[in-house]
Amino acid sequence: MVWAVSVALAALGVWALFNPFVGLIGVLAIIFVRPGELYPILDTIHIQRSFTLLVLISFLVHERRLQLPKVSKALLIFWIAMFSTVPLSFWRAGAFLNSFDFGKVIMYHLLIVNLATTAKRFRIVLVTICGLVAWLAAWSSYLYYAGEFQVRMGIQRAVGLNNQTNDPNALGITIVTALPLFLLLWSKDVGRLRWVMMPLTAICLWTIVLTGSRTSYIVFVALALAYALTHRYRIPVFIGIAALLVTVWIALPSQYRTRIETVDNLSSDDSYQGRLQSWHAAWEMFKRNPVTGVGVGEFSDAHGAMGGHWLNVHSLYFQVLSEMGIVGILSFGFFLIAVFRENSLIRRRSKRIPDCPAWFRHYPTACNLAFFGLLLTGYSSHNLGRDTWYFFAGLTAAAGLVAKKELLAAERQQDSKAPARIASPVGLAEVRA
Repeated sequence: MVWAVSVALAALGVWALFNPFVGLIGVLAIIFVRPGELYPILDTIHIQRSFTLLVLISFLVHERRLQLPKVSKALLIFWIAMFSTVPLSFWRAGAFLNSFDFGKVIMYHLLIVNLATTAKRFRIVLVTICGLVAWLAAWSSYLYYAGEFQVRMGIQRAVGLNNQTNDPNALGITIVTALPLFLLLWSKDVGRLRWVMMPLTAICLWTIVLTGSRTSYIVFVALALAYALTHRYRIPVFIGIAALLVTVWIALPSQYRTRIETVDNLSSDDSYQGRLQSWHAAWEMFKRNPVTGVGVGEFSDAHGAMGGHWLNVHSLYFQVLSEMGIVGILSFGFFLIAVFRENSLIRRRSKRIPDCPAWFRHYPTACNLAFFGLLLTGYSSHNLGRDTWYFFAGLTAAAGLVAKKELLAAERQQDSKAPARIASPVGLAEVRA
């Protein structure tokens, strides 16, 4: 099997040399599948980084122009802020390597921004990301029913194949925060694809149940309610969501119901008490170095030196606070603001684009909901390094470029007062002044 995968990757690499956009799709697939973890021989050549670098070189050769929208610039500022933590970090070499390693995320982001520059390409990337998340969910459910699961907190919990999803909470968070993007592809404007996305969404929902992740359950309910509040038909959607939640609760196996009910008694929950200890330690680290913290990725080592326990921080907010201090709070906050502002701008521009399809028009709301979900999971998850933050930010930056291009084309058409075929988010459309 490893030889078949190797041949497929080699063929994809050759194709990527001539078509960097195909390479981008390959990069996304490698990130989610992580063949280097499944087949260690591929990890010896660092397949993920090597392939990404190959696609970046191909892009620079063919496109020759690197675009840096405001969202991308904000992300680069955050990356620079990571390196600023090195001089005063707990372990300088570790903080530097962790900051340098974040560069691969920068490359993923920039490739999405600079290659998903047309409406067709943007939609392909969106469908690819959703498809890969659905594959991850379906495969994890298959493994669960095949007897490959973890028994933690007294229940059977589904897990994925790779290091990104071999924890039930990480798997649940990956799926639940992508669900708002799935709903975009339920639109009539996407054609027959919607009939594929609907059952895939159902598979994702059931896989979330199988993870036994309380955080994922809570975030799903929060996102569902937020979706209802932002929908045009609030009351019918709210009723439908309420019916769905009741149905899922009735269908839940007893072990998962019991797991959810433990939220009412956190004082006797060992998992939650461990988190409280980590948060207290994070606050102590921040007080010792409030400007730059203990360094990117250095919480666990610093915690071990302080108390002899190498625990994770289990909170986005305490992670930023303890590892990057005020510098991290300001730079990451600036990045989030840039994403939300760009989504707001896309929403306004899409209203002025002729024949703008619903899936594109509602993308800003879906992305905001995805970020809202990531921020909620940050309460009990140290997810600063989670790729989805920066994938979604890349989609927003790319959508901003597409919307700007489409609006300029429409305005030129109005000024010319002559019939012409101009680009729209679904392809070419006949627009007459």
